[in-house]
Amino acid sequence: MSPPETSEQTEAPDLELEVGERAGWEGSDVTPDEIQWLRATRRIPAGVECRLPEGELEPQVKQGERVVFVAHFQRGFGLPVSNFFWRFLDKFGLQVHHLPANAITTLSCIVSFSEGYLGLEATVDLFSRYFQLKRQVIPDPKNKDLPKQLTACGAATIAPRRNSIFPRITTPDTVRKWLRTWFYVKNSGEEDFLNLPAFNLGPPTEPLNWDYTPPLTSEIKSIHGYVAKWQDPEDPANDGKVLTADDLACTFVKRRVSPLQARSHKICHMSGLYDPTRHTHVALDNAAVARRVRAITKSKISDAWTWGREPHYRTKPPKQVRCSDVFFGTPLPPRSCYRRSP
Repeated sequence: MSPPETSEQTEAPDLELEVGERAGWEGSDVTPDEIQWLRATRRIPAGVECRLPEGELEPQVKQGERVVFVAHFQRGFGLPVSNFFWRFLDKFGLQVHHLPANAITTLSCIVSFSEGYLGLEATVDLFSRYFQLKRQVIPDPKNKDLPKQLTACGAATIAPRRNSIFPRITTPDTVRKWLRTWFYVKNSGEEDFLNLPAFNLGPPTEPLNWDYTPPLTSEIKSIHGYVAKWQDPEDPANDGKVLTADDLACTFVKRRVSPLQARSHKICHMSGLYDPTRHTHVALDNAAVARRVRAITKSKISDAWTWGREPHYRTKPPKQVRCSDVFFGTPLPPRSCYRRSP
């Protein structure tokens, strides 16, 4: 397999807001019906209490509360968050409100690829090999020589690195209403059903590790080889099954799973409609999947779409491929994991 192309951090220009925008707290429009939907679809477990804002423009958290966004839940976020998402926030010193809605879509697609196609848990190194964080700042025409201030919300956007060969996930230029979809959550007991850092209002105090470039390990080289191979229409081993960005989005939408939520097993080990990691046992037809994918990306996927390359599932798991000291495609979990919760 060929080694990765260079993925050194590029000098990415700051993303400046338009005049009149500030990407700050603007209050919330979340309704009780939306909270009920999140509970009914198991994006929020029973051990979590939810509280709607009462007219405040910015969060005023009480003891133990965190702030989350309905727009994030619609794009693959869920509680408790996965270890990958926790490590991502910890590595880069981020809060949930520092990530715009489009960033959640991208992270969900990365997890879809890693779990659904490689059979591996997603890692910060995998993310950092193909993507980078970019600053969203507030321009100050009166003080052009001073450092630009990071926005309070959505300060850390995600963009592909130069020469990245990862399937290009195109998202809307902006999702303005996401800023008004926040509400409060906290654990109802001692058990942690959030797995989120303590809440801090405002932008990141200082970008942490945003210039991180992971070491070029044998595992990264092998992963890169699969990324390149599965997108090569001339590779006879693919049998015409070429991986696309649409496949990654369709994976978590069709499987009805939140990639950034802690789950009992990976996407490649999901079973049928009663798999416990699904939001519901009701299936979506391809037209419904396409509509949802078009709603969160700039894809032009048709209602009659077909897989470019289908992700793995329980009865057809990924092959185990030795790579350094790890395996691609971990063994299946015990069958008891697939008993549907009452």
